[in-house]
Amino acid sequence: MDKTGKFYQKRKERYSLQPSASLTLESAFVFPFFFLTIVILISFLDLFRIQALLTSSLSQSARELGMYAYCSKKEDTTPVGIVNDAVCVAYAQNRLSHDLKSENLSGLSLFGSSYRNGIISLKATCLLKIPVSLFSVKPVKLTASASAQAWLGYNGNKYGDTDLDSQEEMVYVTESQSVYHTEADCTHLKLSVSKTGKKNLSQKRNIYGEKYRPCEKCIHGQESSSFYITQTGTHYHSTPNCSGLTRHVKLIKKSEIGELHICSRCKNRNGGNQK
Repeated sequence: MDKTGKFYQKRKERYSLQPSASLTLESAFVFPFFFLTIVILISFLDLFRIQALLTSSLSQSARELGMYAYCSKKEDTTPVGIVNDAVCVAYAQNRLSHDLKSENLSGLSLFGSSYRNGIISLKATCLLKIPVSLFSVKPVKLTASASAQAWLGYNGNKYGDTDLDSQEEMVYVTESQSVYHTEADCTHLKLSVSKTGKKNLSQKRNIYGEKYRPCEKCIHGQESSSFYITQTGTHYHSTPNCSGLTRHVKLIKKSEIGELHICSRCKNRNGGNQK
């Protein structure tokens, strides 16, 4: 190869090692576009996150206000007092201010929130300023709503729909149905089972001072090193799964008890004036 050929060969090799001008120009456009896309994606994700927080906070406020709605004018037992439109707005706004205090929000309004016909309805609007933006963007308006059925209390007669005097009395019975109970916390219904050794069994007494006798259902002359008793019972048992230690309670109308008599312990608690 002559000198001219060698010159062009070296020049070609030198320029082949340098980046192409077109590649540099493409990079100048691609990287800013990629960065802008990432910023927009992050902004949308943050928008959805705040929208979810807003809705969740309203839903929680609606459920809590629903629990307090049973309070009447003669009562003052709830943290919010009597539930009305103003209370709904104040309660929900206070929770929103706490739940979203670190967010870049402004113009929070709960106009339209109300309590009507046993339904708590909360509506909120606010403005979100996009924290990261390459251009001047107006704040985004967010709206959210939530509702809940108000719990009107155990009696359910806040609006006078139910006459308590006409309601039939309900009582408790077990699967054996030997007696009925007027008190849900009767010691015949709620048993406290404890384990004791065979040596100590003869010295044990129930709360009435009575000795424990063997259970006819689970004690059949077999030997055992430990037994199960209750403070209010009169028998000892070889297994905690004995039917004498379990209670399957159901609530029925008093007119359905038939010939059952009231439990002696419930009768004593009621002054002994029930049959």
